[in-house]
This record gives sequence, C-alpha cells and structure tokens, in this order.
Amino acid sequence: HISEEKQNNILNAAAEVFAEKGYYQASIQAITQKAGVSTGTFYIYYKSKEEVLLSLYHQFSAHLDAVIKETLASQYVGSTEKMIACTTVVVKVYATKPKLSLIMLTKIIGMSKLSENEYYNVFNQLCQVFQHIIAEIHSDRSEELYIFSIAYIQLLNALTAQWIASSDQRSLADLIDMIITYNFRALQIPVDEEIIRKHIIREIERENER
Repeated sequence: HISEEKQNNILNAAAEVFAEKGYYQASIQAITQKAGVSTGTFYIYYKSKEEVLLSLYHQFSAHLDAVIKETLASQYVGSTEKMIACTTVVVKVYATKPKLSLIMLTKIIGMSKLSENEYYNVFNQLCQVFQHIIAEIHSDRSEELYIFSIAYIQLLNALTAQWIASSDQRSLADLIDMIITYNFRALQIPVDEEIIRKHIIREIERENER
C-alpha cells in the first residue's frame, strides 16, 4: 500500500540524515530509523539512496522554480532590479537548507550520469532565467548572452557553496552583495552599491515574510 505520508516521512528523514552525515556517510538504516519505517517499507518507495536524493532534488528544483516565477511576476522598475531580486531569492533558497544545498551543489557531480543530468537541468533552468534578464540589459550583445548566464550562475553557485562549507561569518546580505557586485562589474552593468544593498535587504525581508 502506497502512503504519501510515509513517502514524505522518508524524504524528510533523508534530508536530515544527508545534511547531518553527508550523502556518502548516510545509510538507508539511518534514514529508516529517523523516518520510523522498516527497511522493507523504504524499498517500496525507493530503489536506492541515490533515488531518494534525486527525489529531494526534484522537490528542491520545483521549489526554486516556483520562487523564481513568483519573483518574476512581481513588478520591478527595470531589468537591473529584476536581476538583483532573482539573485537574492536563489541564494536565499540555498541558504534556507545550507547542508542539503551543499550536497546538491557539489556532491551530486560525479555520482552518476542520472544525478549529473538532474544537476544540469536545474543549472540550465537558472541560466535561461538569467539569460533573459541579461538580454534585456545587453540586447546589443546577443551572441554572448549564453556565456554571460553560465558565468553568472557558476559564480553564484560556487560562492554560495564556499560560504556554506566554510561557515563564513559574512552575512547573507553581504554574500549576495558580493555576488551581484562582482557579476555586474563583469557584465559592465553600472553599479550603485547603495541601491544594490537596498534592493537586497528588501528582497530578503520579502522572502522572510513568505
């Protein structure tokens, strides 16, 4: 008998175990103990530990997609403000579940072809979002937009992963500020640090209210 509640219990337990022990050190037994189910029940829903991680990745990417769509549906004065808002919400989603995000940003690479495909699906999804926004700012450089978007997301992911892994004392707002300021300079987008900071704080507060 398939129970959605039991399946969610397994996923939630796996997220906690992965975050606490890391993916490779986590065991199916640890997951089932935390979920309060038997090993046999686990295998009714999932064939392996990796399949659980991929299910978590699907949840994660669906949530990220929903948050980005909600952000883009808001009214912004211009494309620069929209880019600041999208950058802020993406980093905020990562920061909400830091240890699990770190696994998804780093450990999933090299695990298997399937897991890498899942990673790049999300990566390309983010690239497309930012490519459209960059196109609004740099409509005269269409041949470089794809490269711009890849560089933007690579830096965003790398700096966020480093921030999580090193327990950096930098605040979330400072991290986002660094990501945006560096990328804007690389893309030759005029930088007004005071305005950027103002928009970042506003978006963080808006996310906290959701």
